[in-house]
Amino acid sequence: MKSRVKLYSYHTFLVIPFVILFLFNQNKGQVWAEMLIRPLGVGLLLTGVLFGVFYLLFRNRLRTGVFVSLLVMGLVQYGVMYDVIERFYYAGSWPFGNIHRYLLLLFLTFYVALFFYIKKSQRSFIRVNLFLNMLLALLLLFNLIQLLGTGNEHKQLLNHQKNATALLLKTPQQKPDIYYIILDGYGSSTTLRKYYHFDNSDFTNWLKNEGFAVADSAKSNYYYTSQSLSSTLNMDYLDKPTTSGKIKYNRLFEGLKSVGYKIYNVESGYAVTGSFEHADSTITISGPNEFEKSLLRTTILRLDDLFGFIPRMRLVSQFEKMFVVPDLHATPKFVFLHIVAPHPPYVFHANGAFLLRGVSENSWEPGTSYIEQLRFVNTQVQLLIKKITNASPNAVVVLQSDHGPWTIANSPEEVFEARSGILYALYPKSKFTVNNHATSVNTFRMVLDTLFGTNLGAMRDSLAGRSSLLSDPILLKKSNGLHK
Repeated sequence: MKSRVKLYSYHTFLVIPFVILFLFNQNKGQVWAEMLIRPLGVGLLLTGVLFGVFYLLFRNRLRTGVFVSLLVMGLVQYGVMYDVIERFYYAGSWPFGNIHRYLLLLFLTFYVALFFYIKKSQRSFIRVNLFLNMLLALLLLFNLIQLLGTGNEHKQLLNHQKNATALLLKTPQQKPDIYYIILDGYGSSTTLRKYYHFDNSDFTNWLKNEGFAVADSAKSNYYYTSQSLSSTLNMDYLDKPTTSGKIKYNRLFEGLKSVGYKIYNVESGYAVTGSFEHADSTITISGPNEFEKSLLRTTILRLDDLFGFIPRMRLVSQFEKMFVVPDLHATPKFVFLHIVAPHPPYVFHANGAFLLRGVSENSWEPGTSYIEQLRFVNTQVQLLIKKITNASPNAVVVLQSDHGPWTIANSPEEVFEARSGILYALYPKSKFTVNNHATSVNTFRMVLDTLFGTNLGAMRDSLAGRSSLLSDPILLKKSNGLHK
């Protein structure tokens, strides 16, 4: 047995399982075990292909195993290295903005040198092989032990959220379908006009003509997606930075379920809004699921930043699937639709054509590409709203952004102004009187008071996330970019 551990490269095929289990354990409560199957299968298949290719070059089992293990470790950690360098860049400790270019050069140089070192070395690599076998086996065992605790942590989080104040709704005679459409990073009319020199009145006037009440000066209370949606869905200000549990087990969904609503979630491809405890059905979209997307961004496939194939696949599928929802016969229904656009990466021209250029989820520039994508989003939303109101004339539609764009401006205060202003529209205006300076924490307080006779009332409007935004190191760097 000991000789087999020394002479066979088991470690080569343990790297992928270790990395996948490690990431899974870091995201407990947001992912589930079924998400492991496809990444494990594809990862092990690719590892086998690499082992076969380099065995033809080395003609030695141990040399091949050591090199391929180190190569796979690098391939699956490329995105992590990118994030580290990016943090140094925004902290002012890295001078070059085109991170992929320099990281790829470093990556290729290291592995070419490693290949020739192993190829020419006189060492047997038996000890190295034994060390890697023991190391990967221990790391995998440790993560398997952690994985066994997933269920208990899930129950603890659920119990914690259930102890929160329950939402008591009266059961009205009529329960309209409710659609909550979030356009990620969509700026207010003022922001678009002042910082992007774009007049969005064609779209806002169309909304008004269709029967929406539009708040032209509305603001979000928080300026990162997870915080903003957590506050909106729980109709309250946050008491701590951790928000994922409060989105997954939110008061709004629980309250609507209690009066007979079916909850539908259209996948966004974004882990924060990937799953909900009270959702009856999640409509899947093409492309990587939330866990796979997070995994891919740690790997060499982070290079898709330069092309945008994966985010475009996700959005195209979402734009197709969202039109299915109004035709669902279940009623009453609440539909949660989080569209991660016009937020970057920018992959659409205004006419829907592929905007093929260097893209990044962290780059909000150039502003012309932001407007191109926003215009395309406008056309898709108009088509969806028409289908909703035709299928269900009594439906309620909440059209809102979680925060505005991160624009380059002359001062932090201007960045905050652009980031805080949001799109805010409610349908039908015959039911809702919208304050022109509304904030998102009060959106569903007003909706529930109007539809279900609750007496929640409006909370005091507060730009609660302002200090957090103004202390963001990206803002202090005075450069474009954003971590959601």
